[in-house]
Amino acid sequence: MGNLAETKDALRKEIGILIDKITFQKKYLATADHVQLNLLRLLVGELLSKISALEHLEPVIEERMIVEVPVAKEIPQTPKEIPVIQPIMPPGDQFIPKVMFPFSEKKTGKKLPEIKTLIGFNEKLMFIAQLFGGNISSYEEALKQIDACSSLEEVTAFLSAISSEYKWKDGSDAVVSFRAVVKRRFA
Repeated sequence: MGNLAETKDALRKEIGILIDKITFQKKYLATADHVQLNLLRLLVGELLSKISALEHLEPVIEERMIVEVPVAKEIPQTPKEIPVIQPIMPPGDQFIPKVMFPFSEKKTGKKLPEIKTLIGFNEKLMFIAQLFGGNISSYEEALKQIDACSSLEEVTAFLSAISSEYKWKDGSDAVVSFRAVVKRRFA
């Protein structure tokens, strides 16, 4: 139990430090350039990650606590009407945006989704920070070029070119995740 408490305390300290860093960056927000804005985005992303980690530790502690709850002697049996919630969007392939990819469509007969629709927010922050040196425009340009590729072989050649340009470490989590997302686009 001591390790869990220590972990929680460490996360709280890290969250406090991140809040201080973000508050410090706030002073320069009016005159911030894209590098400072990227740094602020990364700090906020890291803060959200730490808060999420701390929230995941809370239920573990609560499960181990024994709490006596008074039980009502008689529970009223009045049925309540449960509202039916209609889905906002219909299920199925309709979630994938219908985007035209002339080269890939001719070869495979199916339309490929834009690569950015397959990347989550936290993944995007990780890719920008770890693979593109914090440069959002390089990241977005790479995604455009991946979208222009018509086959997995073509995109593999492109990825090996940019991996040497940005000196990616092949076994790193960011590289493995990025390659998996790109592969999923052509699956």
